[in-house]
Parts: sequence; C-alpha cells; structure tokens
Amino acid sequence: MTESMAAMAVLAEAAFSPPAEPVRTAGVICLVLVMLAGAVTAVRVVQGPTLADRVVGLDLLGTLVAAGVLGYGLLTGQPLLVWVALVLALLLFLGTVAFSYALLHGTGQ
Repeated sequence: MTESMAAMAVLAEAAFSPPAEPVRTAGVICLVLVMLAGAVTAVRVVQGPTLADRVVGLDLLGTLVAAGVLGYGLLTGQPLLVWVALVLALLLFLGTVAFSYALLHGTGQ
C-alpha cells in the first residue's frame, strides 16, 4: 500500500469512528428532529390538494430519509451508509426532474 493510500485509510478511520458523547447526543437530537419533519411531511403528502404538492412532499420525505441514513451512518461510524444516502438523494433528484418534465410536456398520451 502506498503512503497516500495509508494516509487516506487513517483519515477515513478517524472520520468515521463513533463520535464523543456530546456530539452523539446532538446527533440523536438531530435525527429525532428529522423524524418529526418526516411525520409533518407525510401529513402534507396525504392532504396535498394537487398532485404537484404530493410529489414535492414525497421528494422532501425521501430527502429526509436520506438525511436520516446519513446521520445514522455518521453516528455509528459506518461509511457505507454515506454512499447509500448519496445514491438515494441522486435517485430522488432524477425522479423530481422526470416529474417536472412530464408536467411541462405532458404524459405523451
């Protein structure tokens, strides 16, 4: 293993080690707030008066799930979950773009 790869491995190990207790407590509080925002967003998805409101609500709900996965990964020191959150956010973005395109150009019927 080269020196640069060894240095990157050491940095990754330090970055994803479980945090100290005050940081862990703050992270848990943030995750609870993300869950609360998800509950409020779910109500908006159910009660949305238009299809666009529901799609935006679902997009926000998915983004909150990605934020929750990211926060959990950082709290537990699992770097793989950071990649999972990144891929989920990318898929959500592509879904929103596809919906916007269908809304502007019609469904092709």
